[in-house]
Amino acid sequence: MPDLPDFSPRSLSVLGSTGSIGTQALELVRLMPDRLRVAALTADSSTDALIEQALEFRPELVALARTEGLRKLEDGLASRGIRVVAGPEGLCEAAALPSADVVLAAISGVAGLGPVLAALGAG
Repeated sequence: MPDLPDFSPRSLSVLGSTGSIGTQALELVRLMPDRLRVAALTADSSTDALIEQALEFRPELVALARTEGLRKLEDGLASRGIRVVAGPEGLCEAAALPSADVVLAAISGVAGLGPVLAALGAG
């Protein structure tokens, strides 16, 4: 019998999940829940949108680039078992998350450089 292709779900870290590219990627996850799942979500400062996405997709990690809004994010998600981090280090942690098979870098400009390098370093 020939080897069958691996159709296990691929896990995504979506860096910049509240922007146009990130929201389009999440639409694909909605369309293919048997093929894609979300491991991490990040946003610059759109706390409300990030909370909404996290409640829908249930990632293991959510990161906010700015520390403003961190308390609101923690209040909305920590009791749901979703780990919350912030700052450039938090973005890099989301990018290098071991459980993510694919990292979508939808962060514009220099702000995305550190997380992309972290993802590359993690393989």
